[in-house]
Amino acid sequence: MAFNEFRSYGSMAPVRAFDNLPSDHSSDDDDGDQRHTASADRSVVHYTGNESSYQHGDDTHHEVHAASTQWSYNDQDAELEDDIEMPDEDDTIFERKQEGTGDLFNLSYAYVKDKDGIHQYRAVHRATGAGSKRLVVGKGKDEHIEFAPTLMASSIWDDMRAWVQTWDYSLVYLIILGVLSGLISASIDYSIDYLGSWRQQLFRSMPHPLLGALVWWAYLIIPVMIICHITFTYTPHASGSGVPEIKTILSGTPLEHYLHWTNGVVKVVGMSVVCGCGVMLGKPLSHVGAVLASELLRLVPLFSHLNKDPVMRQQMLASGAACGVSGNFGSPLGGVLFSIEVTSTYYPLRNYLYAFVSCIFASISYLVARQKMAFIETTFRMNDYTLTELIFFAIVGFFGGCFGVMYVKMNNFWVTTRRRFARVYPFVKNPYFGLLFLGTLTAFFTLPSIWGAFAGFGNYRTTKAMLTQSALPPEWYIYDNEVWWTLLYFFFSRWIGTAWSTTLVVPGGSFVPLICAGSVMGRFIGEVIKDIFPNGIYAGTAIVPGVYGAIGAAALLCGGAHSLSAAVIVFELTGQLNLITPLLIAVIVAYYVGTEFGVSIYDQGLINRGLPWLPPVRSSLRSYKKRVRDFMSDCYFLTAHANKDDVKEFLEEHFAQVIPIVDDADNRTLLGLTTRANLEAYIRGEAPKVVYDTPQVQLSSEMLLTAVHLLFIGMRLPMAPVTDSGRLIGVINRSDLIIVVADHD
Repeated sequence: MAFNEFRSYGSMAPVRAFDNLPSDHSSDDDDGDQRHTASADRSVVHYTGNESSYQHGDDTHHEVHAASTQWSYNDQDAELEDDIEMPDEDDTIFERKQEGTGDLFNLSYAYVKDKDGIHQYRAVHRATGAGSKRLVVGKGKDEHIEFAPTLMASSIWDDMRAWVQTWDYSLVYLIILGVLSGLISASIDYSIDYLGSWRQQLFRSMPHPLLGALVWWAYLIIPVMIICHITFTYTPHASGSGVPEIKTILSGTPLEHYLHWTNGVVKVVGMSVVCGCGVMLGKPLSHVGAVLASELLRLVPLFSHLNKDPVMRQQMLASGAACGVSGNFGSPLGGVLFSIEVTSTYYPLRNYLYAFVSCIFASISYLVARQKMAFIETTFRMNDYTLTELIFFAIVGFFGGCFGVMYVKMNNFWVTTRRRFARVYPFVKNPYFGLLFLGTLTAFFTLPSIWGAFAGFGNYRTTKAMLTQSALPPEWYIYDNEVWWTLLYFFFSRWIGTAWSTTLVVPGGSFVPLICAGSVMGRFIGEVIKDIFPNGIYAGTAIVPGVYGAIGAAALLCGGAHSLSAAVIVFELTGQLNLITPLLIAVIVAYYVGTEFGVSIYDQGLINRGLPWLPPVRSSLRSYKKRVRDFMSDCYFLTAHANKDDVKEFLEEHFAQVIPIVDDADNRTLLGLTTRANLEAYIRGEAPKVVYDTPQVQLSSEMLLTAVHLLFIGMRLPMAPVTDSGRLIGVINRSDLIIVVADHD
């Protein structure tokens, strides 16, 4: 008797299907195993653990078998045919991921002949947990038979092996991603601290002030110039914060060159050198986290299946971006919320779990490596502020929003001014000139021998000083023994210097400097209020300027980045839950001021770089009136019978990346969509005909702008056809929608 073989998911050996089972007949196969057949009206085949049986009536015959999964087959008037060719083993087994779940599926085929002809049965094996599986056998397109066979493991180790086989290893991936992100952040901090302290020691060791000033300037210019050269020449995508690019990628526009490992390496090394040598920038780890997430998916075979699934890949990239923020301060909640607000226009709820898991491990590894319980350990008490001071906290939020808006406008002013002068003076566009000019200004305005030791303090040291309950260190009291002027000078120099420094062609961002400058702004307001109320607003109370420093840090960050999560980030980096109410009040005020009068620093970066980002549609009466027919483009298409000359002429006239295929030019019945790459392959003779796929979605001309926007964001569509009863009447490209939404706002 001949046998056909197919494998079941979790089996340790091939499962053999019975062939040609005539009714009421028994025989021995070549190996001497006896089998009994059933009547044609009903048959049952069992494969169980180490044994398989075929049963009819009271007679049962067994065969020792190595399969680990129980199979059942039950069908009226059916018999297995021996002359039907089974698919090869490679064809009968494949795995796919069901979107939205962690379950793995396998698909095998069996061919059965009954009174209606020969049918192909599809056996889908779904892992539902340790010790159980569900088998669904489908015939044709409509009929199906379902059973729930049990896993017959010979030992607990077999049970564990079968359970492990159901993993998609996403949890392992997220843990590795989080731990590496935290360790990278901690290593950057140690490098910045070391370079900064070495700079201070070298400056103090100089015998003459002029020689010290020269060393101070050279220590900033020379190393940063080397980083600028590497970035500009070899890895231009490593410059800046990388947040606008990550936001573009997560919105559905692929920019894979931004996620290459070379960008991550240059970013890490460059941030350490740039920040440690005194440039007024911070460490933007969102880009580094996304690069790390992408490279883990690409290089580690264990996670290759996650990389092949575009939905899972996007989820892992979003988790990597969140890890970057969490690794900055050890703030898991703030990292997740910030990634939702700043880097994502559309954030599926299922991403929460992935992001939280990775952010928790990023925070733990960072804090352990830094040997801290919080980024800045503070000891504020519940009675360090009164309810009346909530009004002052709202004022701090207002100033934070105003200075945040002006920060973005100042940054944009410097970019546009530089471009305007570059048309007349080409050397202005040279990145080395910009670094030399701004680097010299930075070295001058931070020179300790002129302005005081406080002027050369880094972001961490300054923020920590601003958030203390007690008086500021003595370095801040140099002008008439008052702290007002030093705080004002440091705030404006850091605020202006950071806005200009973000335009340099070096790795660095404005996230940490905004927190630093905001803490100085808040501390200044707190010191002023303390001088006005030296004995407190009420008897027995006292004004604590350090509380205002924390409030100001969150307010300025929110005003510049338009992120309500700034309140959560500051409360996590200080470890002070009792500050959450004043933080939220200040942040909400700053958010309304910032969004009312300008865009965020990251959205401004998208605009300045010309990145194809799809902005959100603001809720208004107009957004509920605009329909597809008002902004769809004229339709372009190719017919299914187009020859190579037609395709070549079309590609020369159109630059679209996705092209509709219709039956003919008159009816224009939409058959599918093809890509420019497929058409070019057809012209080169690499494909025998134009290959096209069924479109993911077809739009109606009556759909609202808000609905179309949600489809493009959620499904990451590059283009969508507009049809009327299957007839192509127009198209909407992503670039067209970007223009419509921008004009609409």
